[in-house]
Amino acid sequence: MNNTWRTVKLGEVCSFNKTIMDPLPNCEYRYYSFPAFDNDKHAEIVSGDEIKSSKFLIESGDILYNKLNVKFKRVWNIDFEVDNNSICSTEFIPIQASKIDRDFLYYFLISPTFTNAMVSVSTGSSNSHQRVDIDYIKNYEMLIPSDLEIQKRIADILKTIDNKIEICKSIIVNLEKQAQEIFKFTQTNNSDNIIKLGDICSFKKGKKPTATSNIKEEGFLYYLTIDVLSGQDKVYAHPKNIVEVNEFDLLMVMDGASSGRLFYGKSGALGSTLSKIEIKKEYEELIFQFLKYYEPYISRYTVGSDVPHTNKDLIFNFKVNIPNNLEEISQILYKIRENIINNKKQIEDLINLKEMMLPKLIYGEIDI
Repeated sequence: MNNTWRTVKLGEVCSFNKTIMDPLPNCEYRYYSFPAFDNDKHAEIVSGDEIKSSKFLIESGDILYNKLNVKFKRVWNIDFEVDNNSICSTEFIPIQASKIDRDFLYYFLISPTFTNAMVSVSTGSSNSHQRVDIDYIKNYEMLIPSDLEIQKRIADILKTIDNKIEICKSIIVNLEKQAQEIFKFTQTNNSDNIIKLGDICSFKKGKKPTATSNIKEEGFLYYLTIDVLSGQDKVYAHPKNIVEVNEFDLLMVMDGASSGRLFYGKSGALGSTLSKIEIKKEYEELIFQFLKYYEPYISRYTVGSDVPHTNKDLIFNFKVNIPNNLEEISQILYKIRENIINNKKQIEDLINLKEMMLPKLIYGEIDI
C-alpha cells in the first residue's frame, strides 16, 4: 500500500456547488440552516412562503462548510440521501469531494489547523460576524495520502468515534422521552395538592468572572456560557467571586435570543446570562420535567422590547399538580437524569478523544 503523502490545493480535489434558487410559495423545503445544525443537525421542514431570500440547492454527498464564524465548526457532512427540495443557507458553502475521500475531506475541514487558518483570514464588520472568502478555501494547500484507501482508513477511525457519540445521543433522547411521559402521567390525575412555582422556586443569577482562559489553568472551572453548555466552545473561569453550580443543577438562559432555554449536566462557574433555578429539594425532579415540558412556551413568551428576557413572573405563576407518590416518582426521574448525565460525560470523553486523534491522523503523525 502506498503510504506517501502529497500536497494539493483544496480546489484541485473538490468542487464548490453554488446553485442558487428562490424558494417557491406553497412548496415545502428541507432547510439546512445554522439553527438546524445547532439543533443536533435536524433539518427543518419549511414552507417557501416563510423563506425570504435565495438559498443554495444541496445534494447527497455535499459537505456544508460554514463561511460565517468558522471557529464554531458548523460543518455538515451530508452523507445520506436528501430530498429533491433540499436547500441550505447561503452562509454555508456546499463542497463536493472529487479526487479525495469525502469523509477524509470532512475531517480535514474541521481540523484545528485548517479552522485556525480560515479564522485568521476571515473579515467582517464585527467580531460576531466574520466571514471567509471562498478563494481562501480553494487555494488552501493541504497534505493528503496519495492512496485513497489510507484516506478512507483514517476517516473510518474518526467515524467510529462519531458513531459512538451518536449512540449516546440517541440514548439521551430516549431517556428524555421516558422522563416526559412519566411527568405527563403525574398531571393527568387530579390532586388536592397543587402548588404555584413561585412558592417553591427562586432564581440565582450567574456572574461574569474576574478572569477567563481558553486553556484549563490550575484551579479554573468551566465557564458555563450558552456556547460551552451547547458543546460549541471551551472556556474556563477563575474561581473567585463566581456562582458555582453542579451537574444536577437546573440552569435557564435569562437574557438574549435563547431566553428560556434549559441546561444541566455540567459543573462550573455560571455565566451572567444564565440563572440557577433553586427548587425545594423534594420537588426538584418533578419541577425540572415541568419546566422542560413548558420550555418552548417560556421561550416564546419572553419580555423586553429590544433584548428578550425570560419572564420570571410567568414561571412563578405556573401551577403544578403534586402526585401522592411524589417520592417514588422523584427517585425514578432522578435515576433517569443520572443516566443522561453519565451519557453526556461519555460524549465529552469521546469528543476529547476525537480532538486528540484527529490532527494526528489527518496530518500523518500516526501511521495507518
